[in-house]
Amino acid sequence: MKNILKLLSNLFGNQVENKEQKDIEMSRQILTNTHSFAKFRSGNYIYVDKSKFVYNLLQTEMTYCFLSRPRRFGKSLLISMMKEMFLGNRALFKGLYIFDRYDFKPYPVIHLTFSSLEYDRTCDAHLSLYVALKNYLGKIASEHNIPKPDGPYLGTLIENLYKVSKTPVVILVDEYDKPLLRYIKQSEKRKEVLNVLKDFFSPLKDLTDKIKFLFITGVSKFSQVSIFSDLNNLDDLTLHKDYSTIAGFTQEELEHYFKDHIIHLSKQMDTIPKNLLNQIQEWYDGYSWDGKQFVYAPFSISNLFKHCAFKNYWFASATPSFLIDVVADLKQGLLSFESFESYSMLNTDMEKYEISNIKLMPFLFQSGYLSIYKIDKDVIKVRIPNMEVRISFFKYLFETLSEKNTENFDVLRHAINQCDIDKMMVCIKSIISTIPYQIFEKKEKVYHSHFYTILKTINEKTQSEISTNLGRIDTVMESHDTIFIFEFKMQSAQQGIQQIKKKRYADGYLSKNKKIVLIGVKFSETSRNISEYQFEYA
Repeated sequence: MKNILKLLSNLFGNQVENKEQKDIEMSRQILTNTHSFAKFRSGNYIYVDKSKFVYNLLQTEMTYCFLSRPRRFGKSLLISMMKEMFLGNRALFKGLYIFDRYDFKPYPVIHLTFSSLEYDRTCDAHLSLYVALKNYLGKIASEHNIPKPDGPYLGTLIENLYKVSKTPVVILVDEYDKPLLRYIKQSEKRKEVLNVLKDFFSPLKDLTDKIKFLFITGVSKFSQVSIFSDLNNLDDLTLHKDYSTIAGFTQEELEHYFKDHIIHLSKQMDTIPKNLLNQIQEWYDGYSWDGKQFVYAPFSISNLFKHCAFKNYWFASATPSFLIDVVADLKQGLLSFESFESYSMLNTDMEKYEISNIKLMPFLFQSGYLSIYKIDKDVIKVRIPNMEVRISFFKYLFETLSEKNTENFDVLRHAINQCDIDKMMVCIKSIISTIPYQIFEKKEKVYHSHFYTILKTINEKTQSEISTNLGRIDTVMESHDTIFIFEFKMQSAQQGIQQIKKKRYADGYLSKNKKIVLIGVKFSETSRNISEYQFEYA
């Protein structure tokens, strides 16, 4: 009898598991290897509807637009959606916001993606770009049975398309700045490339009556590039409050479109959906272009649900060479690690952004390594957006600064989770030892900064300089079951412990029902590192 019951139990258990698996298989799947709107819509794939934004642009007659967003943020998919819309492929939009609101009248479309151009690497940079653009425009001309331009003459192509179709032309340009960023450190090649781009885009200013819609995307907007100086009617949507979520996933979109995958992943990780959502928010949320509405990086979210693992997807997809400038500025004392937690820029830093004199912090913002968290009149305040960027960014900096690898970070993360104080302090000491002496001043605040940075890299719930009614705590870090309270001194570790107890720093954390560890840390001016530490439980 027992064997029969066991058999039945296993049978029904397997049926439940199989049903759950089928539910996931039947729900919309994750697509990460294409930017094709048509492929998203013709298959059983999740597509987060952004058509409302395009509809609003048309309704408000904002038909000459520029949008800056970091790489892997959905710009190419947005452009692809616009292409299908202006080609009149209405069937692809069934169920989307714009489906019953737009007439889907077809227009001739010039869709140019600079990352897809076929360059001849054996030629000089400007000649390679010239030929690639000429060939690309030639293909478009052939598709419409019109004469091929003799060179990369965008104006000629627009006029010919207009003559044949008797309707204005739609121009969609993706990653216009790709050729410029490729030679960002090579001024002569960059100037030559810039001249080609100026000649290419300059006709647009005289063809407004032949253009239905113009949309240009890129990572950066350079004020000296002709398309921005000549097209004075180009609306910049980058910091426009009504279009701050035109790319990226909002919290509402995440929970709506990925509902089935959230449930599936929470079961995989043996947690409840609410806790999983908190973890997802900590890792991948935090990008904003108005300081009020925040979004997730689409590339990271899609890969999270596809691979069912928290990893640094966005950062790992490319490490731009300009990050070496961050290291150089750190070495020269022009930047501190704390700059990345809060930095103020003026609006003019964005408006007058010159390619010949790139300012590092605005560039880090435009590239996605920093994000807006507050706008106060003309002052834009930025910081690292989330755990994914923080871990990867600081890990990269420490690796480059020390020219050693930072395997200690993985050991440190494990030590924190296990509340192994001795192993934790050994790891931190080892990491600090790799930092070049040029970055150190013989001041307590500098050591404090590096210690805090290392912890913040590992644990988002790390705070610095926390004011209480009796004093100011140097650093507090919270893990899943422990509160770590640190006090840093140049005299003795015991002095740090005494101050924590005297100022009753632990009192504010008693209600959390977690272990509380008091840790005093002494730094040595001679060794430029931790020379002593003590700890006890509250």
